[in-house]
Amino acid sequence: MQEALGLAHTAPFKTREESGWRVAWEAAGYAEDATALSGGAFFDFSSWACLRLTGPDAWDFLNRLSTLNFKSWDPARTRLGAFLTGRSGVVSLGFFQSNGKDSFRLWVGPEQKAALAEHIEKMHFAEKLECTDCSADWALFAVKGFDPGSVAAHWPDPRVSGLEWVVLPRTQAEASMQHWRDQGHPLVGERLYEYLRMQVGLPRVGRELAAQTMLLEAGLEDAVDRGKGCYPGQEVIERIFTYGQVNRKLVRVKWSGSLNPESLPLTFERDGKTAAVLVAADINPGAANAGIGLAFVGKQFWNPGEAFESPGLELVVA
Repeated sequence: MQEALGLAHTAPFKTREESGWRVAWEAAGYAEDATALSGGAFFDFSSWACLRLTGPDAWDFLNRLSTLNFKSWDPARTRLGAFLTGRSGVVSLGFFQSNGKDSFRLWVGPEQKAALAEHIEKMHFAEKLECTDCSADWALFAVKGFDPGSVAAHWPDPRVSGLEWVVLPRTQAEASMQHWRDQGHPLVGERLYEYLRMQVGLPRVGRELAAQTMLLEAGLEDAVDRGKGCYPGQEVIERIFTYGQVNRKLVRVKWSGSLNPESLPLTFERDGKTAAVLVAADINPGAANAGIGLAFVGKQFWNPGEAFESPGLELVVA
């Protein structure tokens, strides 16, 4: 079991196992972490995987296989993108960034690492490129409410306002974390990040998403560039954009009442048929009987304010 870097320098906390890693789930406590974040704090995502694609055919390979357009790629930007199955199911979702000439880095959660490496290997034929695991060289963090200082790379989160993703060489990571703490910006736990991403409707592969989930069912329109060349799943994506809607979509919901997140998924019915399936949820920090979540909801029930009920629990589309 590997440990995220921040665990060696934090006061007593709750931890959680994530795909072979032990990470800080709560640092000072869930509500206390939320208070700390409002004044400036950081998340430790050093458990995340970084794969590097290098070679003269790397950009063409990514253009043909991913949802992003690399023919008009801006090397100064980092983008949220995906690899899909032929039916537009989500194989992997993460950050794509340039790393010099003919070199790109792909950042994904630890639960996606093996599937992403396998997918690249399966789709790699005669191209002049190499895929290497550089997770041991780089560490990923996210900061909110303060300037992280001189870092190797950083970019704003595409959905969570004020959150900045930061890449550091692992050899410099401990010194940077100590500097942040000395400036009054503590480490906060990943439980709080999970709450933040649910607030903005961002799912994760291996949690709410699987290869059977279509990209547009997951509400990931911002992870696909339209008008580019063909890639796996592109025909399905364009057909949905052009001619209609998916029959269900992952949407943000608010809930109130009594809910044990460990009991998910939870199905809500209308007229004897499935209308919504709650797949992720947590309480509001500092609250006891209300929170946010993600649910797959049938298209006739997408409107904000649509409510679903089960004994002791109400779900409302946000």
